[in-house]
Amino acid sequence: MPDLVEVALVFSRLGLLTFGGGLTVLAEMERVVVREHHWVSDTAFWQSFALGQITPGPGIFMIIPLGARIGGPVVALVATIAFLLPPTVIGLTAVTLWHRVRELAWPRAIARALAPVALGLIAAGFVSIARVALTDVVSVVGLAVAVVLLQRLNAVTVVALAGIVGVLATIVR
Repeated sequence: MPDLVEVALVFSRLGLLTFGGGLTVLAEMERVVVREHHWVSDTAFWQSFALGQITPGPGIFMIIPLGARIGGPVVALVATIAFLLPPTVIGLTAVTLWHRVRELAWPRAIARALAPVALGLIAAGFVSIARVALTDVVSVVGLAVAVVLLQRLNAVTVVALAGIVGVLATIVR
């Protein structure tokens, strides 16, 4: 089991990168947890990500199964608290002070400056996911079909259709 202080420091730093949502930190989390610290394999990381996506609530709750894979329930708890605490404190502080500064120019300037940062972090997360998910022609075609369907159908219907196709593909194999 890794040192709990090290886990807390790593995950609190990662938590501070979640501008624009949990997926913004995905690429950096993979780099740190898999490549730098070697706490889990690439496969275990992406399985934790998948669990976070299919469970109710925010997808970033992937930290719970990821922490459990790193070192069990105690590491899962430390990683989750460390990840969520810094942005929560910053968010609560910002909300508390917002009424005092909302008319000033600098809060709007910060928001405009962070928008491209969040977009870049989301793009990096997409590249990380694509590297693992788009491994053959079938997966690339599946992505293209999903993008086209999302222009005509709601996301729930597209996910349900993808699930049905996945089950049928498993049965046919």
